[in-house]
Amino acid sequence: MSKESTTKQNTAMNPHPSVVSLAVVIPLFLAVFALSSAEARPPPHAWPFDFDPELAEDPDSIREKLADLGDNLPGLPAESMAELKAGPIDLWLFSDIAEVFLRAKDAGPPTPAPMPTPTRCAHHASFVFPSMLRTPASPACAAVEDELKTAFGEAPECLDIEFPERFVRALPPADVTLNVVSSIEGLIGLIGEALTHFDMPEGLVPPWFMPTARDIIAKLRAERLLAAAETRRAQYAAALAAAGANAGCFDASALARFQQDASTLERELSQAASDLERLVADGLAQAERDRQRVLAAGRDRRVLPYPSLTDRERELLAAYLGGFTWRMRGRGLVEGPTGTQSKRLYFTLRPFNAIGELVGGEDGDSAGVGLALGLLRGWGDLTDMGHTPGENDEFSDLVDLTDRGLYQISYTEPDLRDQHYDTKAFIAGGLQMGPCYDYPWLFATLYIGLELADPYVIFIDGPGASGEFCAGAALGLGLAKTMLEGTCETGACDCLSDCGDAGPSDGGTTGDQDGGSTDLGADSGASDAAEATDAAVGDTAGDALGDAHDDASLGASEDAGVADGSNPTGTSDAARDDNPGNSSGGCQNTGPSETSVWVVFAALLWLACGLGRRGRRWPPLARVWAMAGRMAGRVRPPGRT
Repeated sequence: MSKESTTKQNTAMNPHPSVVSLAVVIPLFLAVFALSSAEARPPPHAWPFDFDPELAEDPDSIREKLADLGDNLPGLPAESMAELKAGPIDLWLFSDIAEVFLRAKDAGPPTPAPMPTPTRCAHHASFVFPSMLRTPASPACAAVEDELKTAFGEAPECLDIEFPERFVRALPPADVTLNVVSSIEGLIGLIGEALTHFDMPEGLVPPWFMPTARDIIAKLRAERLLAAAETRRAQYAAALAAAGANAGCFDASALARFQQDASTLERELSQAASDLERLVADGLAQAERDRQRVLAAGRDRRVLPYPSLTDRERELLAAYLGGFTWRMRGRGLVEGPTGTQSKRLYFTLRPFNAIGELVGGEDGDSAGVGLALGLLRGWGDLTDMGHTPGENDEFSDLVDLTDRGLYQISYTEPDLRDQHYDTKAFIAGGLQMGPCYDYPWLFATLYIGLELADPYVIFIDGPGASGEFCAGAALGLGLAKTMLEGTCETGACDCLSDCGDAGPSDGGTTGDQDGGSTDLGADSGASDAAEATDAAVGDTAGDALGDAHDDASLGASEDAGVADGSNPTGTSDAARDDNPGNSSGGCQNTGPSETSVWVVFAALLWLACGLGRRGRRWPPLARVWAMAGRMAGRVRPPGRT
């Protein structure tokens, strides 16, 4: 997960940064994709790819890995996925992500986005305060003119409703703070501001994208926008009354023209506010229909923030915020804090807590803790997808990365299952790590954001960077699909989509005790988990984690790069800077007893989860105790019995 400097790439899984609107709308990029060009064949296996094992360098090894990978998996949500072709390999991704990859493959060179043309607030955009004060003017008349200029000279409220993404233009550059990365609006602002500094590839963003995105941003900021509009309307009225009462101060014809203009401005602003209120009302109605659909199936779900957002809009936000923050953790787009552990806190734990709350209410507001723990095992040596001479071939890396994605969710998935969620879609999101890194090798020809400089970082610099964005988007989208379909405590609820076996019933996830491909290992599991929980707690308490010894005992970092002509060792900047340890060196652990480790983990996790929720609600001890058990390697990941 790093800035993977492989070959140039034009990964598209990101939305379009138009100077004005690329802002927060990004999370909606996938919004209306109908996926016409991706294939419709349902996946034939419980994993998201299909190929002939005989094509691999070691067919027997591939068959053994596949048998282990598919053990007890619930299958894939076929109705949510689309097939992509990568030579002799068929891949399945969530259809939204597949469509973005198809656009990326065909995208052209970076092209500036056109400036938006106001229609709803056209008069506000063109209005210039006139000169109408009689001379010489008395101090009283000059004061009246000043009041008019204050009310009408700078009046952005109408345009802020028509183009709600404008708010990012006023944000400080790369403002990475815990408060910012802990909220949906904060994340949108952080990402949107960064996207204003470069152009997206031509053809990447469809024409309907910006209108759809603006609707979502307007819903998120509706209360603020409406309050500001009402304040401005009051200023209009007061200033016009003062002008009428002091008409002798102004040229009569100029004042008459101004009064007509002012009436037009007031009507425009009132209409814009009414349109926004109607947008919110329509959103509330659709959101209630979405909720009733869940209840009608015998399911239940928590109260969700931003009540006018529809389920579809929540899915899109989860996908794009997940993709961008996952890429930022790998050192892309925004530099942020240095040190691997700090990036995990700022760009995984806190953002995915916010995403979890967006789609699951208080049931999901600690989802980022488990996903941050899932970063304990690196995967940088797999992301070359067979392109490094002398290393494993593409088929082996694809299977191993898919299995690595299963490990990524192995701390979070059983927690959701224990709360009676059907986790099929979330498991599918984790499994897509393999296809996410494989398909971008078909469009490894463009960089995105090459011109970015500190405090920003090139956004896409090869297939590995595209894979990072895709993997984070798949995790966010899988989490959203799982939690939005609600809980089923009776076990006899109707399926809302393609439901599956809820998986193992023992609540287990991490650590294949039979030494399988998801085994943490006796030497590293305890120290890695302790470091992760210490990181989560330490920075929240006031410092940004113990970066002086970041990853010294982690072994191969997830930030490892891929070998290419300019980087023959295949080591990324982040890996070289932040991962001095390796599998043959670093800290050696003699380790405390398993029981004591488990108890310590439980205490640290309870604190980490509580602080991760920003102090609003402390997690049930039973849930933390179960997660601690998984950290200690006592139970297995999804798909393991």
